[in-house]
Amino acid sequence: MKKKISFALLLLIVLIFGLSEFARSEMISKKGAFKSRFLIVIDKESYEAAKEEVLAYKSVLEEEGLGAILLVGQWSNPESLRAEIKKSYNERPVLEGAVFIGKSR
Repeated sequence: MKKKISFALLLLIVLIFGLSEFARSEMISKKGAFKSRFLIVIDKESYEAAKEEVLAYKSVLEEEGLGAILLVGQWSNPESLRAEIKKSYNERPVLEGAVFIGKSR
């Protein structure tokens, strides 16, 4: 039940922010073995502007015990982004949540 609620929440967040399709995306995986993961989604322009801060945030999450995954890309269609998030959600270890950084279009 908790997984269904988490997945529904992720989809809702995607729809609210109006993020869209990947033209090109880069996945920066977690470093180490973790019991759970956390997804950080950011557009390429925002990532380039705040790369140091975003990587520091990722490191803090990993220090706290969450395997942080960073997804950097440009989107023009929400269905494509939703598919990427769902793919990540279905992998192990469990995906506990996500944060969306940058511009929504």
